[in-house]
Amino acid sequence: MYKIMAEDIREDQMTVSSIIDYLRGLKGKDSVLISLSTLLSMTIKNAGNVGDDDLKNVGTCFGYSYSSNDGSGINGIFLSIEVVGCYFQLKVSHTGYPMKFRVHNHENSIWTSWKSISFT
Repeated sequence: MYKIMAEDIREDQMTVSSIIDYLRGLKGKDSVLISLSTLLSMTIKNAGNVGDDDLKNVGTCFGYSYSSNDGSGINGIFLSIEVVGCYFQLKVSHTGYPMKFRVHNHENSIWTSWKSISFT
């Protein structure tokens, strides 16, 4: 028997959307769908409330932390992205101000001080 396949649609003829339910991908030789929430949960984890952690070894994640040990002076939401030992961290108060970032250079194992970000 024949398999009924969907008609191919050229990319320039696809519908533009600001939201999606699924992404299409490949698993081996099979075409598969993955929900956006599943993809995000596999890519970045929610660390939840990490308390007064210094955020130096959290990996790639987001969560809420206090300023006691990380030196930011901010009790609020953080985003941490780690790639091959280098970190980029962003932290913002639950009030929306202040917002700061810092980076870690794995070659010399030094964290920069938290730098303020402001929008005018």
